[in-house]
Amino acid sequence: MHGLILLLAVITTSALVTMKIEMHDPNGACKKYVEKGLDYLEIKYARILMFENADKKQLSRPARIPKNTIGHSISLAVAPKKQMMLGPIDYRYQEESMKLVENGFLDVDALNSQSFQPNQHISVKNITIYDLKGPGWILDHDFDSCQGFWPRRLIGDHGVYMSVQSKSLGYGWLRMYFDPSGIGEEMVWIV
Repeated sequence: MHGLILLLAVITTSALVTMKIEMHDPNGACKKYVEKGLDYLEIKYARILMFENADKKQLSRPARIPKNTIGHSISLAVAPKKQMMLGPIDYRYQEESMKLVENGFLDVDALNSQSFQPNQHISVKNITIYDLKGPGWILDHDFDSCQGFWPRRLIGDHGVYMSVQSKSLGYGWLRMYFDPSGIGEEMVWIV
């Protein structure tokens, strides 16, 4: 059975959308890596990140995406559901969403008794974003097999991740330190 997550999100244009996240089948081709992943990790929230076209060149973009944007990415916040071996907190931690302290997941004695389990990863198969006002999808991220773009299609720990695309390898995930979740917060790249 495929894991499926539906989320509502608001794009920067204030358009109401729905986001469908389909996970790889824990008993499918990726079983070696994801068999127990959905038992141990969960997606707490997902966001659409839009990248503004600062130099005003018109680059390719999906239909119904504002003309002043050149790209998009999806960010996911992933947290444990059960005690497991956890890496360090290497992102701007927010207890209200991750709840690692409240759930006792950072207790030293509990962590010391854990070992790495190679089948506790999660792997997104596809993310589709639909406009609630219009027909069809707006954005579609097909992550294909969990083994492509190795190891960027597997998420094995708590944290905030951002989708990235390689022309030859497709979509994968990179860790993010900063998730612009508050009013007036944004990320800036200087090229």
